[in-house]
Amino acid sequence: MDKHIECDSIIIDYIVETNELLNQLENLIINAEIEESLKGYIDKIIRIIHTIKGNSMTMELDNIVKLMHLEEDIICYLRDNNIENIDYSNLADIFLNTIDYIRRETLKLKNKNYKSSDNSNLIKDIEKFSKSFI
Repeated sequence: MDKHIECDSIIIDYIVETNELLNQLENLIINAEIEESLKGYIDKIIRIIHTIKGNSMTMELDNIVKLMHLEEDIICYLRDNNIENIDYSNLADIFLNTIDYIRRETLKLKNKNYKSSDNSNLIKDIEKFSKSFI
């Protein structure tokens, strides 16, 4: 098989799966915000984040891996410490901003003009949020 075609196929598979997972994650986060609870959502959220992180690691998309790692740490900490008293609006904003960022990154991959965008503001927001309950 032509390596170029094989590479394109891998990229397309990554984009399709990532966008499907982002749609699921977005719905879970919005529902958690509405209900002001992660109960019933947290394990699904962790699985989705972990999958996106692993797939992005395979694609060497370190900017996405870093964001997913930080968000996975937050959600796991909330789960492991049974923390429910958080600002769900802020949590949703952070996750939805990350989802938007990843969608923009995958669109650049699809259009074959990929150069990673700065994610330092997102990282700062995530770190600031995590300090509010750790």
